[in-house]
Amino acid sequence: MKQSLQLKLGQQLTMTPQLQQAIRLLQLSTLDLKQEIHEFLESNPLLELDDEEHTNSDTQASIESKIATETPIETNSEEARLESEWTESIPEELSIDSNWDDTYQSSAAVSDSNSFESESDFESRNAPAESIQDHLIWQLNLTHMSDRDIEIAYAIIECVQPDGYLSITPEDICESLSTELEELEIDEVIAVQHRLQRFDPVGVCSIDLRDCLLVQLEAFHSHPLFKSTYNLIDHYLPLLGNRDFAQLSRKTKLKDEALKEVIHLIQQLNPRPGSVIDADDTDYVIPDVSVKKRNDVWQVELNNDALPHKNQRNVFCNGEYSHHNGRCDLHKNIASRSQVVHEKPSKPKRNVVKSGQLHR
Repeated sequence: MKQSLQLKLGQQLTMTPQLQQAIRLLQLSTLDLKQEIHEFLESNPLLELDDEEHTNSDTQASIESKIATETPIETNSEEARLESEWTESIPEELSIDSNWDDTYQSSAAVSDSNSFESESDFESRNAPAESIQDHLIWQLNLTHMSDRDIEIAYAIIECVQPDGYLSITPEDICESLSTELEELEIDEVIAVQHRLQRFDPVGVCSIDLRDCLLVQLEAFHSHPLFKSTYNLIDHYLPLLGNRDFAQLSRKTKLKDEALKEVIHLIQQLNPRPGSVIDADDTDYVIPDVSVKKRNDVWQVELNNDALPHKNQRNVFCNGEYSHHNGRCDLHKNIASRSQVVHEKPSKPKRNVVKSGQLHR
């Protein structure tokens, strides 16, 4: 056999554990990445959240504790001052026909009123948000109506959507109440509906947009263009939605200036009266990336502020403890920590795209 020496060139990609982890983390969204980081924090005792995130909460707690300790002292001094003023204000001798209230004004009433205001303020700040149904029921309890009409009104209010419109027609409501109320007619339901439409916000419990706007337009009954506006909403509302102003001007027989005033009047109405009272909390969307244009160049950056900041526990990394809770492999946790936390975090990479090269 003849021995020979051969030289071969080739490329090979080695998937290190850190590279595999990076590829897996790049596919996660912000919420999934937060959950992944919290799992790292729970499983590895060498990792902890950055103390800067708890600075605001600790400061707030210290301020509240300081106020709580100082408040009794201020309260006692205030009570002592009021008591001294009370004793000084009472004369030694009172006339026979004098009134006690004219001479002495009770400080207890003042303190009771202050405590009542503080309690009511606390309740208003911690009370749940009011829904459109709660707002209408509160007004219904203040309205004088018969028991039959009140039962119809409750059925109508239950069908109100968050935008203020009814989810079903009055005919369906009448049919659902026919088993509970004897000889119920549709006119009774419509009459109660008309009363509810005048509740605050005006136009609530309407069937459609036309009905809602016509009810709100009643507040402008003295406007010189009331009839023209009523005619436009009643018959030509689809043309207004399509912004076909030429067709509107021809059918309503209004000139351009008058038509502009009519449209301006309609714009003062609220097409969604229920939006004034909205019980839903606003959910803000936290972006994963941010795109900015600087010097005609689009720059894409990761939003690192939405992620929790990790930190390492030096008390374990310095070797002062050989184990954690008796069953922790220190070398394994240190290796896992080095994959999550870098000693010198690098600047987030940016994908740069010149202006004019960004395509949808």
